[in-house]
Amino acid sequence: MRYVSIFVERRCPANDDLPKSKARRGDALRRETEELLTSIAEMRERGVAWCGSLADRVERYLAAFEARFGRSEDDAFGPAAVPISRQPDTEAPLFGMEIDEEFRELFEIYVRQVREIGVPAIQSASVAAAALVDGSAAAVEGARESLAALRAGSLRALNAHLAGATALSQSRNVFEAFANLHNWCWHALDETIGAARGIGEAMANSTWSALEPAGQAIGVQSRRFEHSSRPDDTAPSWQVRLMNLGLRATVKRMAGKSDLEKIRAPRSGFERLIPGLPADMTAEAVDLGDASAEIISVAGASNDRTVLHCPGGGFVMEPTKAHRLLAGRLARRLNARVMLVKYRVAPEHVFPAGLDDCCAAYEWLLAQGTPAKSIIVSGDSAGGGLALSTVIRMRDRGIETPAAIVLISPVTDLTYSGQSRRDNDWVDPTLPNDDGNFIGELYLGGVPHDHPLASPLFADLSRLPPTLLQVGSTEVLLDDSLRVAAKIRAQGGACECEVWHDMPHDWPLFGMLPESRRALGRIVEFVDRATRKVSAIAA
Repeated sequence: MRYVSIFVERRCPANDDLPKSKARRGDALRRETEELLTSIAEMRERGVAWCGSLADRVERYLAAFEARFGRSEDDAFGPAAVPISRQPDTEAPLFGMEIDEEFRELFEIYVRQVREIGVPAIQSASVAAAALVDGSAAAVEGARESLAALRAGSLRALNAHLAGATALSQSRNVFEAFANLHNWCWHALDETIGAARGIGEAMANSTWSALEPAGQAIGVQSRRFEHSSRPDDTAPSWQVRLMNLGLRATVKRMAGKSDLEKIRAPRSGFERLIPGLPADMTAEAVDLGDASAEIISVAGASNDRTVLHCPGGGFVMEPTKAHRLLAGRLARRLNARVMLVKYRVAPEHVFPAGLDDCCAAYEWLLAQGTPAKSIIVSGDSAGGGLALSTVIRMRDRGIETPAAIVLISPVTDLTYSGQSRRDNDWVDPTLPNDDGNFIGELYLGGVPHDHPLASPLFADLSRLPPTLLQVGSTEVLLDDSLRVAAKIRAQGGACECEVWHDMPHDWPLFGMLPESRRALGRIVEFVDRATRKVSAIAA
């Protein structure tokens, strides 16, 4: 190759730019090769670091186990353990033999864990199934990307060879032939290296994505051991476990995309599976000017109370049939009418358009003669944050606030500063962490992320009506609820915060879940207490 280059440079003095062009292409090719080698080295370092992190997790877990119980995990569970076939509520030993006193603490923790989840193998199977779903999906997607990179690289290399051969066959003399041959070789080599780099990166990313869920699963199991003693015996039903796997395989994979259309896509698919309102319910349309709403009520109900509900949708999606059904269930259980606000969403309408619509709905109810102390403001997910901000704005404007607030898995911090954003990133079956704050950028439109009405966590939370928060223990939004509850109490307010173990985001929305019905029952109890207290004070 070097001989051909020198020959062409010496025999083609008329083309003064040719040697410079070849030198530039040679420099570019060397840079590409160096970048490829650097990329390979970086991927190797990532792999080594990940393996080291995984080994450290396992070592810390084993060391903590041995430090706490004075025996290694193998000694504790290896030869003495037998399959557990008894029911969780039995008082008989779960092992087939007597337990030494030094294992008594371990045994008591183990019994509590058995009673809260049935057989521990079910919990481990759920985590393993989640890792399998994530790993399999990542492997399939990675294989698809690798094949696409191979196909694209092969086509580019083939085109380079065809172009080079065509140019060589059309050479008019030996000098032009040498020049065309030189171009052919350089171009073909350049395309081949580029194709190899693309294939290597695709395969490395595929391998990393397929293995990462296994490491996450080990971390989750370690944390569950450390926090295995729970304050109650709540355990997710088999319906919730199945729902979590389905959400992980569908909604979470789409929600993690920085593409609005892909984020919105799963909702349109689920809409076709959701029925309409029962026959004994009516929906009355309300015009709010820039937005609209529906008042859903049950035939024959007293309608002494009114619920203003702000539905979720990540600030970028309109309410679904599932929200109408949730409103219907609230109307039936509370013997009330429910106003479902269809507020404007981003990016077509950025903050504070949606908040303005929710406030307009509250003011409309007051203008219709509805007493403020008969109104309950509620919201789920993004609508939970809007509901809280609505009450805060009404208070600041000197307008009478409602009797109570009910927030389900609310979004209250768009700065994403909560620790659960990172701790529950993998274990949350519905929502990813959204590291790039894609949704926040779409919704806020340049407004600071800590604006007190966009992120009500940073607002003044004093002088609020009694508030109930419900959130799942594995949600990335867990700290959004915990910190709001702590701040309301610190500022003298009344607030109840319920953490439901292993529940998916916004689980009361799924009426087929037993936990959804129980959560609605807790909401009814809270609202009854709050409204009775308001009535007693008024009397």
